[in-house]
Amino acid sequence: MSEEVAKKEQLLQLFANMTGNTKIVEPMKKIHGTLRDSDAVEREIALIMRELLDQGFFKTKLKPIQLAKLVCAYYSGKNDTEIARELGDEKLSKTVARARVRMKLFRELDFKMPFDRNQM
Repeated sequence: MSEEVAKKEQLLQLFANMTGNTKIVEPMKKIHGTLRDSDAVEREIALIMRELLDQGFFKTKLKPIQLAKLVCAYYSGKNDTEIARELGDEKLSKTVARARVRMKLFRELDFKMPFDRNQM
């Protein structure tokens, strides 16, 4: 047995004699981050969207809080029309689609062409 293994066994035996426990269990590490409600998440995303708009990364008619709602709705699986309704106006569906694509939030349908590629 190596010296290190022998030391570990001696320490474990000493621990067992002093505490009556035969196993050492390490305490759980602190959990990083916190769970937040959806409103808090939307507010944080809205702050990021405001920065992106202020820096000119893209332009849209939607306000930062609307963009935040768009992002959350996109990740919950809603389509552009449903997102527009959630924003209060179904007529915004094309604006929602353009903003979503500018933010690189793609759907499978975004890559379908209205013609057959093999006929080109």
